[in-house]
Amino acid sequence: MAGSGWETNATGVESVVQTLAIIAGGAWAFWRYVYQGDFKRRVSFAVDVNFVTVHRDAWLVELVAKVDNKGLVSHKITSFEFKLRCINPEDGLEESTKANGQTDIPHKLKEGSWIPAGWENTFVRPGVCNTYTYVTTIPTQAVAAVLLGRFNYQGRDAFHTASKLVKVPQGTLLEMPADDEE
Repeated sequence: MAGSGWETNATGVESVVQTLAIIAGGAWAFWRYVYQGDFKRRVSFAVDVNFVTVHRDAWLVELVAKVDNKGLVSHKITSFEFKLRCINPEDGLEESTKANGQTDIPHKLKEGSWIPAGWENTFVRPGVCNTYTYVTTIPTQAVAAVLLGRFNYQGRDAFHTASKLVKVPQGTLLEMPADDEE
């Protein structure tokens, strides 16, 4: 029965190795997902205003939102709102009490959502940069505009914000220099 002791020892060693492997795997998972935060959000969010053309007394513009998911988990966005405001030449420059003392941009032009009507949400897969657009207008007499964007994650109070202040081009397209003339 010498073989039976060897088998018992081998079974015991195998159990110890399996237990150590389970502990090491658990420690690795803890390190990756809790300590290192692989499950956490890693999202870059930016907004921009593209001036396309002048039509009558307004610029036709494209409001752009880019959400770049640099993390390892998909994100469902349930609220994806924007506000577009402008300032005209006759407006004074005053500090806002609502925006941490920043200069007030007094005229509300548009509020809306990058999520189309009828959609409950949108999502951004890991490693993907999604671009969302909304077409609207800015009066040609405005001197500057600010685009404010905000989105909320599904089922959480967590959100991201982004803003962009842009100069409104003055004059018509015929008066403006071509891109290659600058």
